[in-house]
Amino acid sequence: RDGRFGLVRRSAGAWQTVLPFAAHGSIDKSTNHLMLTRQGTELRLYANGQQLAVVSESSGATGRVALFAQASAAGLAARFDDFRLYRAR
Repeated sequence: RDGRFGLVRRSAGAWQTVLPFAAHGSIDKSTNHLMLTRQGTELRLYANGQQLAVVSESSGATGRVALFAQASAAGLAARFDDFRLYRAR
Protein backbone atom coordinates (compact mmCIF):
# COMPACT_ATOMS: atom_id res chain seq x y z
CA ARG A 1 0.00 0.00 0.00
CA ASP A 2 2.88 2.31 -0.61
CA GLY A 3 1.84 3.54 -4.06
CA ARG A 4 4.93 2.40 -5.92
CA PHE A 5 5.29 1.58 -9.61
CA GLY A 6 7.95 0.08 -11.82
CA LEU A 7 8.48 -1.48 -15.21
CA VAL A 8 10.05 -4.87 -15.89
CA ARG A 9 10.39 -7.07 -18.94
CA ARG A 10 11.19 -10.71 -19.48
CA SER A 11 13.99 -11.55 -21.86
CA ALA A 12 15.83 -14.84 -22.40
CA GLY A 13 13.95 -16.39 -19.47
CA ALA A 14 14.94 -13.71 -16.95
CA TRP A 15 13.26 -10.61 -15.50
CA GLN A 16 15.04 -7.34 -16.29
CA THR A 17 14.29 -4.03 -14.61
CA VAL A 18 13.51 -1.30 -17.12
CA LEU A 19 12.42 1.22 -14.49
CA PRO A 20 13.14 0.59 -10.80
CA PHE A 21 10.17 0.63 -8.44
CA ALA A 22 9.54 4.08 -6.94
CA ALA A 23 6.80 5.93 -5.07
CA HIS A 24 4.74 8.66 -6.72
CA GLY A 25 2.16 11.00 -5.20
CA SER A 26 -0.29 10.46 -8.10
CA ILE A 27 -0.82 6.83 -7.13
CA ASP A 28 -3.83 6.43 -4.86
CA LYS A 29 -4.11 3.81 -2.13
CA SER A 30 -7.44 2.61 -3.56
CA THR A 31 -8.49 3.05 -7.22
CA ASN A 32 -6.07 4.03 -9.98
CA HIS A 33 -6.39 4.54 -13.72
CA LEU A 34 -3.21 3.36 -15.46
CA MET A 35 -1.92 3.95 -18.97
CA LEU A 36 1.24 2.93 -20.81
CA THR A 37 2.05 4.36 -24.24
CA ARG A 38 4.83 3.54 -26.63
CA GLN A 39 6.01 5.63 -29.57
CA GLY A 40 9.15 4.32 -31.18
CA THR A 41 11.48 3.42 -28.31
CA GLU A 42 9.84 5.82 -25.85
CA LEU A 43 7.57 4.40 -23.15
CA ARG A 44 5.41 6.71 -21.03
CA LEU A 45 3.70 5.52 -17.88
CA TYR A 46 0.72 7.39 -16.37
CA ALA A 47 -1.45 7.05 -13.27
CA ASN A 48 -4.66 9.00 -12.82
CA GLY A 49 -3.81 11.33 -15.72
CA GLN A 50 -0.37 12.25 -14.36
CA GLN A 51 2.80 11.18 -16.13
CA LEU A 52 4.92 9.02 -13.84
CA ALA A 53 7.90 8.31 -16.04
CA VAL A 54 9.38 8.34 -19.54
CA VAL A 55 11.91 5.68 -20.42
CA SER A 56 13.70 4.64 -23.61
CA GLU A 57 13.35 0.91 -24.24
CA SER A 58 15.03 -0.25 -27.45
CA SER A 59 14.33 -3.98 -27.16
CA GLY A 60 11.71 -3.89 -29.93
CA ALA A 61 8.05 -3.05 -30.25
CA THR A 62 6.71 -6.61 -30.10
CA GLY A 63 5.86 -8.72 -27.09
CA ARG A 64 3.27 -9.19 -24.40
CA VAL A 65 1.74 -6.91 -21.80
CA ALA A 66 1.10 -7.88 -18.18
CA LEU A 67 -0.16 -6.06 -15.12
CA PHE A 68 0.40 -7.21 -11.55
CA ALA A 69 0.15 -6.10 -7.93
CA GLN A 70 2.59 -7.14 -5.23
CA ALA A 71 2.35 -6.77 -1.47
CA SER A 72 5.25 -6.35 0.91
CA ALA A 73 2.94 -7.30 3.80
CA ALA A 74 -0.21 -9.40 4.21
CA GLY A 75 -3.60 -7.89 3.47
CA LEU A 76 -3.38 -6.72 -0.17
CA ALA A 77 -6.58 -7.12 -2.17
CA ALA A 78 -6.07 -6.14 -5.81
CA ARG A 79 -8.43 -6.24 -8.77
CA PHE A 80 -7.97 -5.16 -12.37
CA ASP A 81 -10.88 -4.44 -14.68
CA ASP A 82 -11.59 -2.65 -17.94
CA PHE A 83 -8.17 -3.60 -19.35
CA ARG A 84 -7.91 -2.39 -22.95
CA LEU A 85 -5.13 -2.72 -25.49
CA TYR A 86 -5.12 -0.52 -28.59
CA ARG A 87 -3.06 -0.70 -31.75
CA ALA A 88 -0.99 2.42 -32.26
CA ARG A 89 -1.92 4.53 -35.25
